[in-house]
Amino acid sequence: MPELLLELLSEEIPARMQKRAADDLKRLVMAGIKDAKFDLEKITAASFS
Repeated sequence: MPELLLELLSEEIPARMQKRAADDLKRLVMAGIKDAKFDLEKITAASFS
């Protein structure tokens, strides 16, 4: 199965906002993929701050 890696550099976002931003991005990407009717097994988000 094909994989997609999306990497964002977020050093300008305050540390206290990083977790919520990652969760929001994951939710929005998942919704967009489902709306586009792509077959999706799982999505994983990781933060290295």
